[in-house]
Amino acid sequence: MTSTTRIVIAFIAGAAIAAAGMLAAHESGLIGHGERSIARKLQKAAEILPLEEIHAKALAAKPGRIIESDFEVKGTRFTYEIDILDEQGVFWEVEINAKTGEVVRAQPELDD
Repeated sequence: MTSTTRIVIAFIAGAAIAAAGMLAAHESGLIGHGERSIARKLQKAAEILPLEEIHAKALAAKPGRIIESDFEVKGTRFTYEIDILDEQGVFWEVEINAKTGEVVRAQPELDD
């Protein structure tokens, strides 16, 4: 099998996997809605934790004041990115798995 044939097969396989994911999302009613709408539907279906629990877990990981919360869809994974301002005036980015509440990452935000 030539390298060009392998590349074409890999591309077709990747496209098929992506199409299957899009079809599943469409059938579940998630396509065409904003992230907030997706989060509401998932929370109502008990697929993700309530935002209050997510905030509590973020503050347990990094005490301070919550500045912003963003729900994100990363493939088949749902996360919240919580921006926290700590007592020393440092902004932190805490990423929480929306389903399990696990802290995925907690790091200071870099200056832009």
